[in-house]
Amino acid sequence: MRTALKFSVALVAVLAGCTNKTNEPTASRSPGTSSSAPSGKEESKRDRALVRFVQAIPDSNRMDLFFGDNKVFSNVSYKEVTPYIEVPAERHEFKLQTSGETQAQPRATNNEGLTAGGRYTIVALKKDNGELNLLPVNDDLAAPSAGKAKVRFINAATGLGKVDVASPSEKMFSGVEPESSTSYKEVAPLRGPLEVRNDKKVATLRIRNVDLEPDKMYTIVLLGGSGKPLEAVPVMDELTPATGD
Repeated sequence: MRTALKFSVALVAVLAGCTNKTNEPTASRSPGTSSSAPSGKEESKRDRALVRFVQAIPDSNRMDLFFGDNKVFSNVSYKEVTPYIEVPAERHEFKLQTSGETQAQPRATNNEGLTAGGRYTIVALKKDNGELNLLPVNDDLAAPSAGKAKVRFINAATGLGKVDVASPSEKMFSGVEPESSTSYKEVAPLRGPLEVRNDKKVATLRIRNVDLEPDKMYTIVLLGGSGKPLEAVPVMDELTPATGD
């Protein structure tokens, strides 16, 4: 059963930027999936990074994602968000392949160096010209200020162009480019709808039942196009301090 997430959604986060090594483990939730991951501090000691994968390619088969020669995600379907998994904190090429195929030429590649203890989201998407692309995003899971939530927005939709994101009372994000992620933004807790508007300021998607809770971090991935309806897939992350003996 799919879990109704409490969610909502500043610019492109690059992997070379500041990478937060959390001192606490984390819990994550996306539609149909709940998972946990160790702290960045522990992963740093082991010279490991944590990576998850979002499959945002409309009209696609299931996909595999490699890091170097190692297949790290397998049979990931459209709209699926994987849990974090450990990978070596090294520089390798991320390679996207259709599941079950072993063609020499990957569908998309992106060469990245991962920092020990860092967390990353890799988004597979379809460009307006029909080519596939891998968008790497640095997950800064530093806790928000007391009583605040942290939110960001990833524009992985095909053929929509720049978008704005607005609540009933204010515009939250402006001109989010295709194939890009905003930075996290601290916001007051929020309950209500959000609108995604195109560059003509016309609402193209209304996200209902948005519920941003304090002390949690939210990512909203906009996907669709190429004959698929526009949708918003939410991901929630929170720190889960370990209890002492």
